Amino acid sequence: IPLATTAEERRVGAKGSKDILEKQLGHEVTMVLDGMEDTLEKAYEARPFRCYIVNAITGTVALHGGPNPLRLPAKLDAIERFNPKPAEGVEEEEVPDHYCSISGAPVLSRPMTMAVMMPMMRRMMNKKMSAGGDQHVELTMEEYKQKEWDAWHQPGKDWELYKQWRPYNVKEPNYENKAPQAGEAVPDGEVLSYAPDGAPSTLLAEAKTLAEAKGTDCCGILFMSVTCPMGRTFG
Repeated sequence: IPLATTAEERRVGAKGSKDILEKQLGHEVTMVLDGMEDTLEKAYEARPFRCYIVNAITGTVALHGGPNPLRLPAKLDAIERFNPKPAEGVEEEEVPDHYCSISGAPVLSRPMTMAVMMPMMRRMMNKKMSAGGDQHVELTMEEYKQKEWDAWHQPGKDWELYKQWRPYNVKEPNYENKAPQAGEAVPDGEVLSYAPDGAPSTLLAEAKTLAEAKGTDCCGILFMSVTCPMGRTFG
């Protein structure tokens, strides 16, 4: 889908992604939008997508999700270790059938877009999305940058686009990562409703609302670029 240049265009892309995710997961997804300045995305260094768990009561980061899209099984393992059992009355999450051989992404039992997206992803990514090795062992930030450097740094269009759209993973010139770590304050800011007539809110306020509704202190936040093929396929 084309890159959004207005909030309304961003809402259109978000609604399409929300519909896909809800059909994939089989339940409603709460979605809010960053402003057009991408303030929160920059604060969390979230591009192309990234997961955090925040303590909505203390306003601190409880689990810092590593950079994506490599080694997704390791990130799911970290979430499972953080909270091995769902809160009382909360439906247990689906266990992936298996993991995508290209990206390591989890494949659920309702992969409605899998057959459509897989050939396109093979052509686009050409093995650039796989870190190899044990998918359940997380990479350090330096290892991640090296993997991405090896895959993308050849001079030309791909590398220039990579530096533009994944700036937090760039090895040369080296980017100094500042993503919030566990125990640090949650970066907060205004979020927009995906519905045109929805009231603006803040990220932490939305996290508190969701946590209270589930009877827990913590809330998972998945930052996702709706233009990312991985996000739209496996979100």
